[in-house]
Amino acid sequence: MAKEIVPDLIIADIRMPKMDGFQLLNKIKAGKKLRHIPVIAYSASVIKAQKERIHNSEFASLLIKPVKVTELYLELMNILPYKSTKKTELVNQILEVDSDSKVIDLPGLIHSLSTDLNAIWKTFTVTQPIGGIRDFGTNLVQLGTDHNSRFIKDYGKQLINAADSYNIEAILKLIGNYSGIIEIIKDSNLK
Repeated sequence: MAKEIVPDLIIADIRMPKMDGFQLLNKIKAGKKLRHIPVIAYSASVIKAQKERIHNSEFASLLIKPVKVTELYLELMNILPYKSTKKTELVNQILEVDSDSKVIDLPGLIHSLSTDLNAIWKTFTVTQPIGGIRDFGTNLVQLGTDHNSRFIKDYGKQLINAADSYNIEAILKLIGNYSGIIEIIKDSNLK
C-alpha cells in the first residue's frame, strides 16, 4: 500500500500480527521509493531497552500509547514541513517584549538558537526528561541574558517552571513552540 500511495509519513505500531514495527521499518527503508518517508514508532511498551532500540534505529520518533492529540501534533510538526497560520500572536509577543530594549548580537542569538540548542531541542522529540528540560531552560535564560532578549529569557524561565512543577502539558506546548520562535526571530527586525 505504501508503494502505491507513497505517504508523507507512516506511524507503525511496534507490535503487529505477522510483522513487527522494526520489520516494517526495515522493508520501508530498503526500498528506494519509500526510503525518504519518516516512520514514527507507536508502542504501549515503555521498557528502556525497547526505547533505546527505537532511538538507535531509523524511526523518526516514538509515540507512547495512549497518545494525546497534542503529542501527536507536536510529533507531526517536528517531522513534517508546515507553515503556521497563527504566528501573529507569537510575533507580537516577541516584538512587544524585546522592542523596549536593544537585542545584542541578533545574528549570534539566532546562531545559538539554530545550532547547539536546536540539537538539544531535537532530542526532546523522543523523550522529555525533566532535568534535560530544566537545563535547556537554564541555557535559554543565560542566552537571553547574554543577548539582552527578555523574550528568550522569559521563555527559558517558563520551561524551568514547567519542569519544576512537572507540568507535562506546558512542557510539550513550550517545546512545540521552539522552532516557530527561531523562525519568527529570523524573520523579525529585532534590533
